[in-house]
Formats: sequence, C-alpha cells, structure tokens
Amino acid sequence: MIGENIFRMKTKHAQLSLAIENKSWNLGERVSGVMTIGTHLKKEKVKGYEVELIGKDQSNTSVFNDRHVLCSKECTRQERTEIPFNMTIPHDLPAHMSYYVRVGIIFENAPTAIKEEPILIGFNVRGD
Repeated sequence: MIGENIFRMKTKHAQLSLAIENKSWNLGERVSGVMTIGTHLKKEKVKGYEVELIGKDQSNTSVFNDRHVLCSKECTRQERTEIPFNMTIPHDLPAHMSYYVRVGIIFENAPTAIKEEPILIGFNVRGD
C-alpha cells in the first residue's frame, strides 16, 4: 500500500497529474492511464511508483489491486515525464463499494506524491 509519508505536492517539488483513459469500467477490463510528473524548482530522482485500485464504503477502505514498480529516473527542472500504467479490474469486487485509482510517485529526496481519481465499475463481466 502507498506509504505513510504522503504529501500533497506543492510548487517547490515535482507535481503529479493523473489521466485515466475512461471513467467507467466493467469487471475484468483493463484500466489504462498516464501519470505525468512535472518538476519545478529543482531536479528530482524517482525511485518508483505505485498504482492501486481502492474500494470504499461507509466503514471500510480496501485495496483490491496494487502494483509497485521500482525504477531510477531523473526528472530535470521544467521537464515533464509521463509514466503509462494499466491494471485489470478483478472479477470479484463487491458491488456495494465506490472505487478509485490512486497513484503515487516515490522520490529519493522529496515526499511521495499522491493522486486519486474516482472510477465507476459496472458489474457486467468482460475480459479476455
């Protein structure tokens, strides 16, 4: 799960944006998106990134799919770096929850950047 050191990015560190291909998916389908890192005042080194599918209801928050990727990438000042990702919606999700995708970029010398985007899950099974 995305670490405890969470920081909503401000202007002095890199900024993170999240674009997801669609906002509505069915069970078994593949969610595709792009994380974009834009640095500002200084160079940042990316150590890794995480992508999670989270479900939430009135009393619980659960992670249903997560991916942790280690990497070593430098983002220079004023550079925009895109990181594409995808994940498959599991077939066994509870219908009573609301869902969102959460991504995190782990920097070497800066707090983790987090972005979340709600998605709708249809419960018509599809997939390969």
